[in-house]
Amino acid sequence: MSDILKRIGSATRSFISDKSRSEKYVKNEKCIKWGNFFEDRYESEAEFSENTDYELATIFLKGSKHSLNLKFPFSHCYQIMDRRIFSIFCQTSHLNKLDKDYPIYRIENSSLIEYIIHSSGGLLEKNELEHYRVVSSNLIFDIILCQGEEIQVNIDEVEDSELG
Repeated sequence: MSDILKRIGSATRSFISDKSRSEKYVKNEKCIKWGNFFEDRYESEAEFSENTDYELATIFLKGSKHSLNLKFPFSHCYQIMDRRIFSIFCQTSHLNKLDKDYPIYRIENSSLIEYIIHSSGGLLEKNELEHYRVVSSNLIFDIILCQGEEIQVNIDEVEDSELG
């Protein structure tokens, strides 16, 4: 199993570093709002698993009115990128403006999934994986999960004293 994870990790690094693929990276993908959340200007932080230093466990999003805790099961792959770099790298001008955003999208027609499947030598199939994108004012998270795995979400209202 660890050999598969190494190949997937290597595939992701290659995918991100290949400029010709990155230009097509977001253009052919379809972002579908996932869940029922409030648009806000969320700041994000990531926490990694207690068991490892590399497995993404929780993303914290703090907005002006609400905060979200997103807990992830085991993910096949994830990438964390600065929002400004992501918007330049993937040529997505709508992410250049730091407005209120919807925080979570499910990505259809994911080129990242296509690349992972290709690089894994056919060990995975497209219908076995789901791609989610978490958008915040500072970071963009792309997470690849197994089909049907649940993301646990806690939503809290932000009190005035909690705001900077």
